[in-house]
Amino acid sequence: MKTSRRTFLRSAAVSGLALSAPAALGSRAATPKGIAKAELDRIVDTPVLDTSFLTKPVTVASVELLRHGKNYLLRTRSTHRVFMKGNA
Repeated sequence: MKTSRRTFLRSAAVSGLALSAPAALGSRAATPKGIAKAELDRIVDTPVLDTSFLTKPVTVASVELLRHGKNYLLRTRSTHRVFMKGNA
């Protein structure tokens, strides 16, 4: 199934609005018991993607959202050969 960039961005925008709607309406998300706010702040501040090995901007060629059951994976490809550390 081929998805255009416009369709992908529209879906992302709608999803973002849908997820933020409860917060906009004044409801508060419950913090799970047993997890301290400091621990959540540490998790949020932890980098997810190491970009230190990139020396110049990367042009995105394609983005695919893959699903296997309840698991999702975002596969992004560049127009140039760019590898993650250790995958050269």
